[in-house]
Amino acid sequence: MRNPFENSDDRDVRDLIGRYEEMLRVKGGQFFDVDEYEDIINYYITKNNLAKANKAVHYASQIYPGNPVIMLKKAVILVNNNKPDDALRILKDIIEIDPGNNEAHMMSGDLYSQRKDYRKAINCFKRGIENADEPDEVHASIAFEYEALGEFNNALSHLKKALSMAPDKEGLLYEIAFCYEIMEDVEDAIEFFNEFLDSSPYSSAAWFNIGNMYSAKSEFAEAIDAYDFAIAIEQDFASALYNKANALMNLEKYEEAIECYKETMLHEQPDAMAVFYIGECYQNMGNAKKALEHYKKAIKIDPNMADAYFYTGVIYNETGDYLSALEYMLKAVGFEKDNTEYWYYIADTYHKAGEYEDAAEAYQKVLSIEPENTDAWLDLTDTYLVSAPIEKVIETLKKGILTEGFDSFRLYARLFVIEYQHGLIREAADTLLSGLKVDTWNFYNELIQFPAILDDPVVTEIIKAYTKTDELPPY
Repeated sequence: MRNPFENSDDRDVRDLIGRYEEMLRVKGGQFFDVDEYEDIINYYITKNNLAKANKAVHYASQIYPGNPVIMLKKAVILVNNNKPDDALRILKDIIEIDPGNNEAHMMSGDLYSQRKDYRKAINCFKRGIENADEPDEVHASIAFEYEALGEFNNALSHLKKALSMAPDKEGLLYEIAFCYEIMEDVEDAIEFFNEFLDSSPYSSAAWFNIGNMYSAKSEFAEAIDAYDFAIAIEQDFASALYNKANALMNLEKYEEAIECYKETMLHEQPDAMAVFYIGECYQNMGNAKKALEHYKKAIKIDPNMADAYFYTGVIYNETGDYLSALEYMLKAVGFEKDNTEYWYYIADTYHKAGEYEDAAEAYQKVLSIEPENTDAWLDLTDTYLVSAPIEKVIETLKKGILTEGFDSFRLYARLFVIEYQHGLIREAADTLLSGLKVDTWNFYNELIQFPAILDDPVVTEIIKAYTKTDELPPY
């Protein structure tokens, strides 16, 4: 008994396959036209029975030699059997027989694209446009090849052609936005989306993308307006709600941002990043308890979220719970071993906890990644000042000064002050002159916080002599 819910086309194909397989069993007695052979081959390809599909192609080719439809199916089977070169040879034969065969051009383009031969892929796709059922799809394919070549202007041109043919295909708007972002051409992007919205004012995707462009310009109020239009059109537009929340956060409207992040999660699964940002909003509002609650919730959703561990540690650091701070910060740096911000806070926490040796190691880790980090050199010096001989402090500052590529006047100033305070007068005099030579007035400004030193007439006379001035700026 036939299934009453079975589609009539399905029944026709089943009957066709039954007749074909009966022909194979009795070795003859049936005739199939090209369209029927195409359906038979498609059936076996769909079932992933490539051996039977190939056998059907063999029989069809004997009856219809050189038929482009059958040859195309042979190419499809070869592709599925991971024989792209053989498939391309057949596709070339098809195009010689039938130059307007759109499917052959498109399949050739896809194969060249897979081989990263993007120019040939583009040429194939361009030849396939004329007879294409959906020329917008072909223009989009050409655009993707140009993107792979890094030719985003050309990609934009074809994406816009595709959009003009299919203005309802929102995916094209996102691709256009992507190209503008890569080109860092935000102004032209805003102009384009405004023009598109003139003709399609109810496109939530267009409002969303123009909002992203305003965000890229740090014009967050305008971005929020655009996101609001997108949300008004598509009330469950979670990405628009999320980006609106980010914009509100950038405007320091933390309470509104929190509500917006929460609304986002009404329309999609709770997102670790959204929960994390809620925590950051609370932290910026001075509510450490709520911030900790949300950072830990983010960790529960995504146990590999390094920032959630780190900022949990930061709050514990700020509240004086250094043991807990280090527990979370060390977990964070386990995920991002070269994150200098993490290592810097770890060093600071060790220092506050009186673990000076560990603090020094953490500062040294920062400097191994960023040798030009002046603050790290100075803070490492501070750690050695309370835990190591003065010779170690001086050695560290001199090593920092020798590091090329950054302004060293702050290190010269610190070295001068330490040498002066420890009675190393000759060395201090040499360092004073070196610091003045590197960056005279910035070096002098660093010394202003040590008025007792600037009250020393010998020091002031050296500075006056070097700067050729009778009066130094007040301090």
